[in-house]
Amino acid sequence: MPINASDVTYTAPRTGAVARTADLRLADVISVKDFGAKGDGSTDDTAAIQTAINSFSSGGTLYFPAGTYIISSQVNSSVNGLIFLGSGSQGSIIKTTSATAHCLNLTGWNSGVEYLGFDTTTTKTGGSFIVLSGPFSRVTQCRFDHHWVAISITNPAQPAPVWVSHSVFHDATPGATAYGSGAIWIDRPSTDVYLDSLLLLNDVNGPATYGINVQRVGALTISNTEIVKQGIALLINPQAGQRVQAVFVTNTYFDTCYGNCVLVQPGAGGAAEWLKFTNVWTSPAEQNANGFMFNADTGSIGNVNITNFTCHNDFGPGGTGILFQGAGIKDVTINGGMVQGHFYGVAAGPNVSDFTITNVSAGAYDPTHPGVGNTYGIVVSNGASNRYIITNNRVSGNSSGGIADNGTGTNKIVGQNVG
Repeated sequence: MPINASDVTYTAPRTGAVARTADLRLADVISVKDFGAKGDGSTDDTAAIQTAINSFSSGGTLYFPAGTYIISSQVNSSVNGLIFLGSGSQGSIIKTTSATAHCLNLTGWNSGVEYLGFDTTTTKTGGSFIVLSGPFSRVTQCRFDHHWVAISITNPAQPAPVWVSHSVFHDATPGATAYGSGAIWIDRPSTDVYLDSLLLLNDVNGPATYGINVQRVGALTISNTEIVKQGIALLINPQAGQRVQAVFVTNTYFDTCYGNCVLVQPGAGGAAEWLKFTNVWTSPAEQNANGFMFNADTGSIGNVNITNFTCHNDFGPGGTGILFQGAGIKDVTINGGMVQGHFYGVAAGPNVSDFTITNVSAGAYDPTHPGVGNTYGIVVSNGASNRYIITNNRVSGNSSGGIADNGTGTNKIVGQNVG
């Protein structure tokens, strides 16, 4: 005679545990396999996964046992507090067969994706593995392979922070195949985004278009992160009416970049402000790329601060370690770092005012490349630049000059530099 789980009791082997029926115990964690998902790498599990999601009316955990779950179209969750949980980022894998569709679209509050891997059976030319728009949502301990965009962090119904942490983004679609590819795309106005302990790496495919692309954000923190072999490692490019503000980058490595490692370039009517970089490394992979480039030829950039940095170029001399230019840029402070192997170490474009460059080693000070400096250490371009300070810098060992001050402004301090 069949035994009904409601007639069987279970007591956890712990002091103080109480007896429960087996059906209640089994319902503690709901598996996608309870709804017919196979996870065998060949069966289309899209409908089964969507049915599993729809079975939740409020928070809980939807478990993906070890296996590869094939999906062919987007699955959606608006359930508040629903956690998608795998057995490990290389044990439980969601793999899409669509070149352009999103995989998971999460709009519920307090949603999360943990210990899952994402991959594709085809070359992705559109779509995101995860669209994260729910307030107070998170992604952690996940792995993304061969994405066009791994995570899109988009505009929520109500502003609230989101977190992405301790995850790997590996071999995005090369930019030459699908321009616009990258790991994380952020369009989150008036909302905080936290990115921590991430690895972005294209070591098999050619570089993606970008590592992280920011169009709007209320505040962005990037910490303890390594971004390697992307086109542009960090791209901040708000367009007309868009604003990126309060970006704080610490302990982060922008390495082997096939474009500018960090590019801040608002479009006409776009604004980026309060940009802080501390303990960062930049290293281009092409001779004429820049470490940092702040271009305010059309939009506006305000209050930039770069401290305790290394701008290193093995392929130089070429490009500029830190370049800021354009009529719309104001209040730049560069203090306490080293720049080596570039054409210009630090450079202000024509007619840029209100900046400070202090305590920078812009010359032949890198022990791994002894005797190799820049072509010029610090340069102020020809023009009416005014209200700037260039002091207490070391600029010896450059092939053509230490400091080239071509600004015609009279309200400036340039002195006490060693070259």
